[in-house]
Amino acid sequence: MKLCYFVNDASYFALHWLDRARASQHAGYEVHLLVGMSDSGPLQRLREAGIICHTLDLCSTSRSPFNLMRGAWQAAALLRAIQPDLLHCITLKPCLIGAWFARRFRVVLCFPGLGRLFSLNSPQARLVRSFACRWWRAASEQSHCLLTFEHEADRQTLIHMACLDEVKTSVIGVSGVDPAVFAFSPPSSVTPPVVLFAARMIRSKGLDTLIRVCQRLRKDGIPLSLVVAGLPVPGDPDAIEQTELQRWIDAGDIERYVVSHNMPALLSQASIVALPTRYAEGVPRILLEAASCGRPSVAFGQGGCGTILQTGSCGILVPPGDEEAFYQAMGKMLTDAALCAEMGIAGRELVVRHFTSEHASRQMLNCYEMLSSRSRATNITVTGDLS
Repeated sequence: MKLCYFVNDASYFALHWLDRARASQHAGYEVHLLVGMSDSGPLQRLREAGIICHTLDLCSTSRSPFNLMRGAWQAAALLRAIQPDLLHCITLKPCLIGAWFARRFRVVLCFPGLGRLFSLNSPQARLVRSFACRWWRAASEQSHCLLTFEHEADRQTLIHMACLDEVKTSVIGVSGVDPAVFAFSPPSSVTPPVVLFAARMIRSKGLDTLIRVCQRLRKDGIPLSLVVAGLPVPGDPDAIEQTELQRWIDAGDIERYVVSHNMPALLSQASIVALPTRYAEGVPRILLEAASCGRPSVAFGQGGCGTILQTGSCGILVPPGDEEAFYQAMGKMLTDAALCAEMGIAGRELVVRHFTSEHASRQMLNCYEMLSSRSRATNITVTGDLS
């Protein structure tokens, strides 16, 4: 059995999907990956894991329709050669391209957040959104196509906007974390307490909001050290410019900026995690990682942040865009060590029960089996013929 994933970026796949790809291998699949323009390091890591990688000229930050069409043409040629039994498309661009192949293959269209396409309201965004929704609705009419989401809010949004049949959609959860890698540790005794912000360096992740909140907290006599960890995204129209980041560092607003993948080490030194995101998130991985390590979080109730923080047991969920409430929540956490310790324990328990990488892999494999069962039930023969 051949399984082919389709993603924009190898770094993203290595971080969020490698554990599930390995589980697919253990289940007997030969795993292929169609991947857009990516750095060589993550690609090498994936190849060393036994994944057969095929690169495309698809750029995740490009808004050019010609780049999308070129990627679609290349994907068609590669899929004709691979002949996968199952095609699993992840994020918006691969899902746009992959919807075409729902006529030929068993296809999973995976939406780990709806992104800027569903956040922006410009005429261009509305036009593209309308086309995409019609395209995905057409794909969903194939019995061997399933649309999956990380949380219920995104599922309901697309059901409504694309007029989808609910039975063709499913919430299969998030990537999960390895609790042995993201090990629990007692609250950090570092002073002043460390606030960790970890995200891609795009404006909609809310670093500017966090800078303002931290300035107020320091002014009001609450000491803290802000550590920022995240990859720059050159070419992204929403990218934070390096000059602006450097100004924050020079002004002392950011004590430390790192481009690091060693999140367990950063979390062990942190007191809390802050994510004032304005982005149409899936379930942010940093919230899972923080909970697994016993670190409470404060985040805006945007996208799937509530999946982790809704109950308030392992962090504080703040109404979207309410900067004053975010300030109050951070102040409460930074001045109440007992509360943070209690939330840290609850977060660890939540991850171990519901959000491990093993849970995520099992949900995904069940999804594949469900899709295959639907095809068998309707006597569908998926040929893979692209001619």
